[in-house]
Amino acid sequence: MTRNAKLRTSRKVLFAGGLLLILLCHLCRAEDMERFLTRWFTASPSDRLAAAFLHYEAVDEGARTFAAYDRWIALMQDRGKREALKTLTAATRDDSHLWHEIRGIGEELQRGMNVLLFDTPLKRLAPQYAIF
Repeated sequence: MTRNAKLRTSRKVLFAGGLLLILLCHLCRAEDMERFLTRWFTASPSDRLAAAFLHYEAVDEGARTFAAYDRWIALMQDRGKREALKTLTAATRDDSHLWHEIRGIGEELQRGMNVLLFDTPLKRLAPQYAIF
C-alpha cells in the first residue's frame, strides 16, 4: 500500500512539476527558452507547482493543495504511521483510518491539479500535451 499511497501523493507532485515545466514553455519566446528551462529545471517540482498556482492566480486552490501535501509529509515523518501503512493490504485498507486519511490527501491533491490544469488558461494546453 505504500506504493499506492505515494502514487496518490508525492509522485503526483513530482509528475505535475515536470508536466508544468513543459506547459509553461508557452510563456516565453524561443530565444529565451534556454534561460527559462535552466531556471525551471533547477527548481523543485513543488516550487514549480507553487509558481504555477501563483502565476494563474489560483492561490486558494494552491494553498489547499499544499496544505494536503504538508499533511502527507507529516504523515510520512511519523514512523508509526509509515509502519502501519506497510502492513496494510487491499483486504485491510478499507477499515483503516490511516488509509482514509491518505485517500483524502490524494483526492485534495487531485482537485488542486485539476483546477490548475483545467480551470486556468492551461486548459488550452493540458489536453494536447498532458493527456496521451
